[in-house]
Amino acid sequence: GTGIGRTNRDILDAIRPLAESVGFKVMVNTAPARPFDVPVNILDSTKLANETGWKPAISFEDGIKRTWNWFYGKYTSDKK
Repeated sequence: GTGIGRTNRDILDAIRPLAESVGFKVMVNTAPARPFDVPVNILDSTKLANETGWKPAISFEDGIKRTWNWFYGKYTSDKK
């Protein structure tokens, strides 16, 4: 948690090139926001850092890539 907000569009924009690089077509259906929708996802890890000294060591972009690679590896290994 860096305290930097990410919208669903930010997350989609980070995933799209990874998905398209292996032939997945990314389709987005948009709809008006609902009253309970969360516009921005933010994790503030200040308290954790203050109490334990922990700080995030992986950037958002690298975290998305690592997560994608893990899930894609599971998906392709399950297809064998």
